[in-house]
Amino acid sequence: FRRLFRAAMCEEQAIHDPGVLRLLAREVGLDPASVDDVLDGDQYRDDVLADEAAMREHGGRGIPFFVLNGCLNYSGALSTDIFLSALNKAWNSSTTSTDCEQQKDFARLCGPDGCALPGN
Repeated sequence: FRRLFRAAMCEEQAIHDPGVLRLLAREVGLDPASVDDVLDGDQYRDDVLADEAAMREHGGRGIPFFVLNGCLNYSGALSTDIFLSALNKAWNSSTTSTDCEQQKDFARLCGPDGCALPGN
């Protein structure tokens, strides 16, 4: 993950390009045949589509996007301290399904220009 992140964010490499992915995979020691199988196949297609659907359901519109404990949503690059705090909150959380539904409802009200609060 670190190598991929550095390539995208620091080196401005096009990590959506299969050729770039193959080079990066080779750098970190992944088996070239396995990498080719993944990039040329669709064995993870359903998993990716399910992750995308879950992100949309929780109001996510970009990456990175994290759903912790089923309903605590965090978007964007988080500092280590904030991410640790989020993990602790999720670990110690006693959220109910009602709390999760309320958060999902709130997330659906948000768009690229901000959030429309109920009643406003």
